[in-house]
Amino acid sequence: MALTKLGTGYSLGDQEIDEQHHELFEMTDRISAAVASRSLNVAEELAALMLYASEHFYSEEALMARIAYPDLLTHRMAHRAFTRQLMRFTDQIHGACPPDWNFFGDFAITWMRTHVLTGNMDIRRYLLEMR
Repeated sequence: MALTKLGTGYSLGDQEIDEQHHELFEMTDRISAAVASRSLNVAEELAALMLYASEHFYSEEALMARIAYPDLLTHRMAHRAFTRQLMRFTDQIHGACPPDWNFFGDFAITWMRTHVLTGNMDIRRYLLEMR
């Protein structure tokens, strides 16, 4: 299932973050399609995802700091782990050992679903409790 078809179930109620999540879902869908077709533009899509995810993580962590979200450090560690895994895939793409394309495609989609639809919903609940 394409991540962009998930609808508003992942909405935090913060317009900037919600728009970024939608863009991340679209990027992940493009990567998944590129991986499935063994497209040569996987490296380009991955580089774009790494850059955009970095910008998004900064925005999301700033929001969590602003609202004194108690699990900020745990959430930040999840962001760093995702970034490290993307860097490993980048190294594999440019290295002598071919990447495990199926693992990569599954990883990106699973991480986005789990992180945004589970981890970020804890932030949403926290925001709602604050109001």
